[in-house]
Amino acid sequence: MNSKSSLKDKTQMSFADVVRCLEEQDGYAVPFILPKEDLKKIRELLSEHLRERLKKTHSEKENIFRDIEIHKYHQISDSLNHQELMKMTNRELSNEAVKTIQKMSFFKAIMEWFQNATIEDPLGYRVNFRIIRPGKEADTFPAHADAWYFSNYEKLAGSTLAYEEDGGARLVWIKDENNPLNFKVVHVWIPIYCEPGLNGIKVAPGSQLRQWKKKKVASSRYVTTFPKYELDESEKLELKLLKTEPGEVLLFHDKLVHQGAINRGNESRIALLFNIHIMK
Repeated sequence: MNSKSSLKDKTQMSFADVVRCLEEQDGYAVPFILPKEDLKKIRELLSEHLRERLKKTHSEKENIFRDIEIHKYHQISDSLNHQELMKMTNRELSNEAVKTIQKMSFFKAIMEWFQNATIEDPLGYRVNFRIIRPGKEADTFPAHADAWYFSNYEKLAGSTLAYEEDGGARLVWIKDENNPLNFKVVHVWIPIYCEPGLNGIKVAPGSQLRQWKKKKVASSRYVTTFPKYELDESEKLELKLLKTEPGEVLLFHDKLVHQGAINRGNESRIALLFNIHIMK
């Protein structure tokens, strides 16, 4: 894949290797790391986005966030309405920011790998970011698989991926009762700011191959528009912390059990997230 040559290869993994890791082995793969210029630009985009949201929600406090960088967010968060700010609608990137990211070499490389794919989502899940502040356990979710949250897909009867009727190359979501749910999902998680070994993501290797007992959480401190699930108390698993470096591109299976690690570092851990929907 030509565009991948512009990236800093981490493992020289082939597309076949990645698919094997996702579907048959550990359930995740880290095939490459962002070029420095892409990482720098994403950091700028996220900091700018945070400042813009703060202007709308806390305009009276502009003196404390005017020059804030997103990985320093924890220094001012106690004086803000953190729960409101961390709602998905405030963490979703603008169309302009998404278009900028889509032009980057890493994004083009991923989409060349996963052909017949789109990041457009039938439930409206968009490119977004997550902030985990130092020492704040409430910022993390319990161990879960994203497929549990996206179980709402089952309620979208007849939702299916198809190419535009006018012969265009863009995939769109349509209603087709004869061909529902004709897609699978690969999740992309990229640490933009992190301190390896002190924060990041924990995974249960191979857990995507098992069926897990889960329970729906009726009420929770976790802010999300999706159903809230966690492992049943009878289920046992071991999670290992991935010592990710800033800019490493982590791909993982929809059913991989994982959890954000408590931040033991000194700065806010920032991750960029989006989903790839691949037509079967």
